[in-house]
Amino acid sequence: MNDVFQPATLPSVENLFISAWQRFRSRWVTLLLISLISGIFPIICVFLALFMGVGLPVLLKSLGTPTLPVIVFGAVISILAVIIICLITTLGQIALIIAISGTQKLSPFTYFRQAWPLVGRYLWLSLLTGLTFVFGYLLLIIPGIILMVWLSFASFILISEKTSAFDSLLLSREYIRKHWWAVFGRLLFIQLFFIAPALIASAVDQKLNTGLFSGLINLTNFLIIGPLITTYIFELFQNLKSVRGQFVFDPSSQEKTAFILMPVFGLILSIAVPLIIISLINPAKRAEEALNTNREAQLNLIENALKRHKTLKKTYPSQLETLVEEGEITFLPPNIEYSLKGDKYQLCLTYLNQKTCQSNEED
Repeated sequence: MNDVFQPATLPSVENLFISAWQRFRSRWVTLLLISLISGIFPIICVFLALFMGVGLPVLLKSLGTPTLPVIVFGAVISILAVIIICLITTLGQIALIIAISGTQKLSPFTYFRQAWPLVGRYLWLSLLTGLTFVFGYLLLIIPGIILMVWLSFASFILISEKTSAFDSLLLSREYIRKHWWAVFGRLLFIQLFFIAPALIASAVDQKLNTGLFSGLINLTNFLIIGPLITTYIFELFQNLKSVRGQFVFDPSSQEKTAFILMPVFGLILSIAVPLIIISLINPAKRAEEALNTNREAQLNLIENALKRHKTLKKTYPSQLETLVEEGEITFLPPNIEYSLKGDKYQLCLTYLNQKTCQSNEED
């Protein structure tokens, strides 16, 4: 980790932002259209999935039409919609980077076509990066921040230098070697630039009890600020390459092993941690305790009504419906059993194949 304390030799934040703004302004229409295309189609897929998975079965049920085949068909459509959303979103991310990094101005659909061959490698890179971040952040945050900076240029490297997903991770770390703090500071600035308006809008919305400003900021972030930030990070990457100059990419076996093990450990931890939390919480036991408490509360309510009836009428009712008719209770829970022998009664309530009983045998 000694390399992260080397002095920065990159352009200032101000100069980087000016360069990013100039690049963004020269192709903002194309970037806007790419963002719109990658945003509108997933919304259409969501509405289609909701209609086929929920709306159509409800409509057919109201008409008395068999719904099971439609539910199965709707489930298939919903799964396909999720796949399409993931695919279009990934294509949009790749097309955006190609449009930002390219020297020619092409149509948005041309950028989408150029992005298609890279989808598989990009998804694999996203998975490796995500699992590596999981590993880092579960090690008490700071390792996650270090890894986030190291791998911040991996997607640009994969697309612009046509490397494999694994080599993109290693190369990103290699480019940032000796410049960690410089890169971290410049990335922190652009993240604050992204977050600050959202926080202000959220505070205003809470004050005015509305969601208008947050909605406008989210739309602006998606269509304008997001592409501008991607452009800024690309400019940072290009300048870092110039500062680094030519070098021989020859990672050591220890580095390769580390970058193989981190996603593996990330996968293990992402499975193990939820399982440990679930085992500690024991939701099945909590649910059972809640059901028992609910059954006992309902039985106590009926039992108190029986005692009030006994006090007023000097006898217990022959059936529980009498308590409802007299207004002692508002309703009877399903699966309630009541038996009366003389002055001795027994109440039993069955729910989810579990039976709880109360009686006045000991009174």
